[in-house]
Amino acid sequence: MAEPWENVLGRLEADLDAVDRHLAAAGGPGAGRPGAGESAAAGGPGAGWPAAGRPAAAGESAAAGWAPPSSVGPIPERLVGRALAVQERQGTLAARLAEAKDDAARHLAAVSSVPLGRREGALYLDVEG
Repeated sequence: MAEPWENVLGRLEADLDAVDRHLAAAGGPGAGRPGAGESAAAGGPGAGWPAAGRPAAAGESAAAGWAPPSSVGPIPERLVGRALAVQERQGTLAARLAEAKDDAARHLAAVSSVPLGRREGALYLDVEG
């Protein structure tokens, strides 16, 4: 039953790669961070996966909302290390996503503080003095 677990781990790694690429493209926290590389997993992010059902609630582990497909059986011993690496990377990326969310909230607050109304009369910018 190793092949199905290799597929499950490959899909999870592909999803993590996609998140890492999005954070890097957006210049998000930890972009280009060592250890945040691509895996050799085949297939696109989330390929063949159904909707997760529900996001993790505040304070709840994201893993609590996920269960392996019932058809894969127990994880083979030789893949435990790879599964633990996936779990560690999920935690790292979750922290980076939380940091990116906080950054976006700060930026939104700053942009929202700019008044939208137009002032009467011309405005000039002194670029020489």
